[in-house]
Amino acid sequence: MKTKTKMSKDKIEINGEWYVKESTLTKGKKPHIDITSSLEITHESKNWCFTAWVLLKDGATSIDDHYSDPSITITDKRPDKREDWVVMDNINNSLWVLDTLDNGTEAEKDFMAVYKCHKGLEEYREFINVLINKKWFSIDE
Repeated sequence: MKTKTKMSKDKIEINGEWYVKESTLTKGKKPHIDITSSLEITHESKNWCFTAWVLLKDGATSIDDHYSDPSITITDKRPDKREDWVVMDNINNSLWVLDTLDNGTEAEKDFMAVYKCHKGLEEYREFINVLINKKWFSIDE
């Protein structure tokens, strides 16, 4: 079967069916999507990976112009197989995160209940202190 086509400026006819040309994005034309920028810090060791990110404010002019209180992912890499790694993803409760810094808190007990590793808790606390020093948390000093 032979395909028959006719064209006009904004339409094309193929085998008796007319199709309307859709507009395409052209160079220099702004897309109609919202983009959110973020900053990320990662600490990775043999057994652990901690990643934190904060969102930059709209119109941010520097990397210090971000919302406080990061989201954090904890990955326990101690199991040999990657599919067995334990991941606690998108922790965004700053009170819980900061509570893990103190001994005897519910947050510390939660961490230990999941990971059962004091060295992991120590590494995590060091990571959180880096975030505090970078002013990624809204805390009263």
